[in-house]
Amino acid sequence: MLVLVGPSASGKTQILKILMEKYGMKKLVTYTTRPMRVNEVNGIDYHFISKEDFFNKLENNFSDDKAVILEPNGLQKYIKDAKDKIKIVVLKCDENVLRNRMVFRQDPFEEIEKRIKGDKVWFKPSLYDQADLILDTSYSDIFDDAERVYNFYQEVVK
Repeated sequence: MLVLVGPSASGKTQILKILMEKYGMKKLVTYTTRPMRVNEVNGIDYHFISKEDFFNKLENNFSDDKAVILEPNGLQKYIKDAKDKIKIVVLKCDENVLRNRMVFRQDPFEEIEKRIKGDKVWFKPSLYDQADLILDTSYSDIFDDAERVYNFYQEVVK
């Protein structure tokens, strides 16, 4: 399974969209073994399953050719439970570029600053140490980025 992790506006969603449309990868609606919270819907927010079912899915290569976007905290759970079944791509991007992208997509100013500040907390050097590929999306073309991610994934899953 391919895991994309990166700060707000780093290109995760666009890369995933291209991987699905151009390369036929499937988006994984994440599975969790935790209990469902109030207002969550099974199959939409998450698939809520038992730990046994979770490990059975991993053992049967359920996640092959699937991609998911995770926050750093969620990534740690996958690393703990299934590191050998995932390939991690961490996107990084210049803070000014991130801010400009969020302004361009008309995110509220307060939300932009909140995300930039929060990303500084989550995206520390230790996160990049866990990556199988680090991709700087600051000034690159999103289609080239998606192709690079796809080619990387194809090489490592052979």
